[in-house]
Amino acid sequence: MNRKKVIGALILLDVLIVAALVYWFGFYTKGLDISIVFDEAKGVSRGTKLVMKGVPIGEVRGLKVEESGEVVVEARIYGEYKDRVNSSAVFIIEPVDTGLQADERWIVVEVIDENAPSLERGARVRGYKSRAQFFVQSGKRALERAYEEFSNWLVEFEKGFEEFRRDKRYEELKDEMNALMDEVVRSAQRGIEELRKEMPRIKERLESILRELRELGRDREADRFKEEFDRYLKNLEHGLKET
Repeated sequence: MNRKKVIGALILLDVLIVAALVYWFGFYTKGLDISIVFDEAKGVSRGTKLVMKGVPIGEVRGLKVEESGEVVVEARIYGEYKDRVNSSAVFIIEPVDTGLQADERWIVVEVIDENAPSLERGARVRGYKSRAQFFVQSGKRALERAYEEFSNWLVEFEKGFEEFRRDKRYEELKDEMNALMDEVVRSAQRGIEELRKEMPRIKERLESILRELRELGRDREADRFKEEFDRYLKNLEHGLKET
């Protein structure tokens, strides 16, 4: 290979390297476009900032109202911050805390789980019109999740009582189990303090069920029920604390 060809090959290689670097730099610094869906978005307009821990990390690029009445906010997270916002992020409309303009709003971004998967480009995420709405809806989900997990376990647990299917004691025991679970949910829906206040009575009803299981010769099942019910209470309390 002559000198000209060598030089030409080196120049081509340099061009390719530069092009790759330009592409990578452009991809990395390019913002992350997402859609945030709100029930309503009062005070939000084009240019409204997305803020994380007081630092602007993005902005609103447009809004549209869907037939359902929901407001879809098209937003862009700046390139240097896009890796800090993952799929666990919540978006809450709040008053700007500078005190300069009382009616000014921004969208506060909070990451709930640092280890959650990345937020994909073009993702459609749920937004909250206020922090109060976020607390109510996220708290409801926490209760529903814990209820569903324990309810599924209870169905499997009850399958071990096939021989008691026609026994009145079984039906009464089953009703007591479900009533206890529902009572816990009603208390939890009123908040963590109410749940704690009702805990002595809830534990008393639990002990009554455990005694009945043991009288039926179901010591092992009684231990399992207590273990799972304690886990259910712990999951409820943990969910309420998070909200």
